[in-house]
Amino acid sequence: MVSKEKYESFKIYGTDESTDAGIFVEAYDGKMNICYYVWEENGTPFGNQDFEIFIHIDKENTKKIANKFRAQTNGQLVERFGEIFIRHKSKAFEAIQEWLEAKGIAYSKSSH
Repeated sequence: MVSKEKYESFKIYGTDESTDAGIFVEAYDGKMNICYYVWEENGTPFGNQDFEIFIHIDKENTKKIANKFRAQTNGQLVERFGEIFIRHKSKAFEAIQEWLEAKGIAYSKSSH
């Protein structure tokens, strides 16, 4: 995987195609992030503000994931990674965390 390659994103789950609410995996600069745009039960964004929770995966651990999926580009990485978790729908964010822990992939979390 080329670390300077362009930004790529893959939508794992979304409440509505017309909004950004959903769960995305993104790759750029040799790193991966999983972003969960939180929404309410009715499919609207949480409150009046955007609320996002991120899983951050550093370059070393992103490389481990890329090797597992034989991904040579950011596009291949996000698509192959995302395709595994589509079946989990709205629970994909939790499933991703479980998978990372089971595979020994280190990550950090943040929210804003």
